[in-house]
Amino acid sequence: MENKSEVGNKQVIPKIVHFIWVGGPIPADDLRFIHQISAIAKKSGFEVNLWLDNEMNYHKTAELEDIKIPNLKLRNVSELDEKIGQDPFFAEDQRQKKLAKSISREEVGFKNLAAAADLYRYVILRYFGGYYIDTDTRLKSKEVAENKRLPVIDADTSLKSEEVAEGEKLSEDKIPPAKKKLSNTAKFGLSELEMIPDQTDFGIKVNGDFVIGKARPKSESEEPTIRSARHVSIRGGNDIIGVMPRHEVIEDALLAALEEYEKLDSTKIDKEPFPELYNPQISRNETTAMDAKRFPFGDQVEGALNRRTLTIQSSGPSALFGSLQKFWEKLKDKRVKTLQELSFNKKDVANLPIEFKSELRWLQKKPDPAYTTDSLPNKFFSSKTKSKDESCVKNATDRNTPKV
Repeated sequence: MENKSEVGNKQVIPKIVHFIWVGGPIPADDLRFIHQISAIAKKSGFEVNLWLDNEMNYHKTAELEDIKIPNLKLRNVSELDEKIGQDPFFAEDQRQKKLAKSISREEVGFKNLAAAADLYRYVILRYFGGYYIDTDTRLKSKEVAENKRLPVIDADTSLKSEEVAEGEKLSEDKIPPAKKKLSNTAKFGLSELEMIPDQTDFGIKVNGDFVIGKARPKSESEEPTIRSARHVSIRGGNDIIGVMPRHEVIEDALLAALEEYEKLDSTKIDKEPFPELYNPQISRNETTAMDAKRFPFGDQVEGALNRRTLTIQSSGPSALFGSLQKFWEKLKDKRVKTLQELSFNKKDVANLPIEFKSELRWLQKKPDPAYTTDSLPNKFFSSKTKSKDESCVKNATDRNTPKV
């Protein structure tokens, strides 16, 4: 690992927060959440990055909702091109080519933008470390009395907590019109919150739900120890990750995802058991597991061959937690406490009261316009120069990109 910051024997996760949004305009509630985090990050000395394939997808929502986030850094995913091109890690085994192919395919046709974001997050965290947080995450509410909440405070903290007596419910008429939009997500008094980077023994923390079947102390004076890896199930989500740069778990998760994509492409599926997956335009009697993964209506297919399951298995949580399990199995310390150290354990993330959730919006069917160049691949791994035709395509995309 590189760029370590240590306190005692613990590593301190870098003070960087990454969000990723690819596709159409970012939803307003998601942007308000980013607004909140950016406000807390500013006073806490954290950097906040929003990675996009098109900056207009931020500006459209920000202008429409009158949301200004001056300390938010907008970064285009194409920035990763140069780093990857000069990285021996990606030169090996044609990894750069495989990554570009996998991402581009998820961004065209029957798009799976969540899968594209999975791959982007592993690359970003590998280089920069810090915290990755899904945009549909929220802060928890804090009850100060039964059915009472702390006052809602906007990111500019112009609505001060002193304006409402402690324990008093903030009535609608006390919230200025411009602030009411935040009331569904800004349930915590932002002036109370401060971000503090997590300290970790092993350089990584995840949104884990670890199941330990059998653990017992070697003696009365020792802590419970896991006797065998088969007694442990390491699972969870990849929606929140805190990690040091160049961590082996992130590298292994990315490699596992690329390997899984190759397997999906080569795994044949007979059309008879899965007629809904068969494409009559393909001149063969079989389809592949990748076709099943790209099938847009995954809930219509039962069993393992549906869009959701195959996405989780390929680029999603399975890639991350399979790599985390291997990492844990190599550790000599098999105490229960050691395993739990790898998870946030549904507690605070960087000292923030995070609500762990995932809306699975990527599975929801959306109406498509008659034409949109949003179905074209983005400029990831493309040349830095733009032709006149490319500029026309960008303008058309801005006009026709559907809302998510």
